[in-house]
Amino acid sequence: MSRIDETIQAKIDKRRQLEAAGVLVHPYSYAKTHTLAIARNSLDQIVKTAGRVMAWRTHGQVVFADLVDQSGKIQVLLHADTLGAEKFKLLNLIDQGDFLAVTGMVTTTKTGEITIQATEFQVMGKTLRPIPTTWNQAEDKEVRFRKRYLDMLVNPATRQILDARWLIEKEIRRYLQDEHDFVEVETPVLQALYGGTNAKPFTTHMNALDTDYYLRLAP
Repeated sequence: MSRIDETIQAKIDKRRQLEAAGVLVHPYSYAKTHTLAIARNSLDQIVKTAGRVMAWRTHGQVVFADLVDQSGKIQVLLHADTLGAEKFKLLNLIDQGDFLAVTGMVTTTKTGEITIQATEFQVMGKTLRPIPTTWNQAEDKEVRFRKRYLDMLVNPATRQILDARWLIEKEIRRYLQDEHDFVEVETPVLQALYGGTNAKPFTTHMNALDTDYYLRLAP
């Protein structure tokens, strides 16, 4: 058994232990009150929020976790005295990459780190495959392009580029449609006749119709 297979099997075993303890590892919904970014600006308030566990640090009866969602990141403090011994034991079955929901007061630590002191937590999803802990852009360029979901997960810069592109396209559409009455028209990606430039077209064969089609060259 390979190392990754052993890791996956260990995660499956943990999921089974959670289910045996009566934990619904993939709940249907969760009524959170704050995104992580809003929670960071809600000092001395009780919040209900959720995110993916991207860091997990255990110190005896205390666990520190970094939760990440589409809006940002925040640290969570989970203490055995607050959660209770039985509930705290379940944290041994949580791994990096899992989804966790927490309820608690937003405070700051002695080092100034904004932290949610959790009074409750709920498993929102148990992942079965490990996520990369490091991401070398040069060596893993091929993997990054083929697995964009991993690239966006561990590389914040990629997500920022995607967000910026979406905002730019949104503003272009708003400007043309709302202010100048342009109409957006979609053209087919595959065409029976190619055209648009003098470049050599990309050809594919559609088996269902037994016909060659060409990838459009012009937008």
